[in-house]
Amino acid sequence: MPRPILNVLSAAMAASIFLQAPLSMPLPAQDAPRIALGKPVLKTEAYFTDISSVVRLASGDLVVADAGGQELVLVVRESGRIRVLGREGEGPGEYRAPQMIFAHQGDSVLLYDPQLLRVSVFDGRAQYRRAVSVGTLGGAASPLSADDRGQVFFRGLNGVDDDGPVMRLSTQTGRIDTVARLAGPKLVDMTGGNTRAIGKQVWRVMPYSDVDAFVALAGGGHMIARSRSNRLEWYDARGRMTSATAFPGKRSPMTDSIRKTVTPVQMQAMLPATLPAFEYYAVVRSAGNRVWIRATMRVGDESIWYGFSAGEEKPRVLTLSRGVRLVGAFEPWLIVARRNASELQHIEIHQVP
Repeated sequence: MPRPILNVLSAAMAASIFLQAPLSMPLPAQDAPRIALGKPVLKTEAYFTDISSVVRLASGDLVVADAGGQELVLVVRESGRIRVLGREGEGPGEYRAPQMIFAHQGDSVLLYDPQLLRVSVFDGRAQYRRAVSVGTLGGAASPLSADDRGQVFFRGLNGVDDDGPVMRLSTQTGRIDTVARLAGPKLVDMTGGNTRAIGKQVWRVMPYSDVDAFVALAGGGHMIARSRSNRLEWYDARGRMTSATAFPGKRSPMTDSIRKTVTPVQMQAMLPATLPAFEYYAVVRSAGNRVWIRATMRVGDESIWYGFSAGEEKPRVLTLSRGVRLVGAFEPWLIVARRNASELQHIEIHQVP
């Protein structure tokens, strides 16, 4: 009997502080094509604790990073059965914290482990092959995305009043460089009234501040969703912007119900007056370079995801009920995790037009 396993929140992003009280403000439809999920073509019986990411292999099997259960799991496409890959440890093929996985070259998978500060490579049969150290990036860098050229992208720390870098790691050579800069999150000095604490300030991340999203594209290039200007920018492999798209969602006012969820209490007076239009940590790229981003505003108990492709006039719109989250997209399939009353989740695969 398979060991219980489960859910799907991006491990790096402490997303639990966001929108614990859903907003009831309508989102602009923009006459965009809408997608409805029907009966799933596959539903797993295994339950996961904290799914951070999912990769589909050429065989149709799924590799799932369960950050909560501290496991890397293979879901067999035909049966939905699961098999744990590797084990906890520090040796080859082992891991301490399987935080994020990404599709890699030749149907292989990259696994980032923030405790061991390394990226491990698994082949298309989910067998361990090699590892690359990311120690020079430091433990503060958080993984954002990866492309099909063997490059992994990390968000570096930003300063108090400036943007932070996007650093690119080559898993082939170990070379690290900077390819872009992203806004936020805003840092707030919470040192207090002790004026002698100069140089020892206590900084906290301001919830709901403007934070840009980044995703690497297959074939080279990347997309940046700018929170302040509310637009998506598409770049080619040389870093040249090729097009820009407006995000259809709008900023919304901060509410008292959201403000009361923020701790410590003294931070509540410093919250921004409006909420960003999208959630920077809820971004999923499909194999065909369609980028799905979740809007911040909710309609009742539903969440809205917009799917963008470079050059398309209007995005696709996906509405998901409460407790359901998009975790993967591989044309023509969407992969979601559905939470039950016990706060456990299973995976569903849906075929969409």
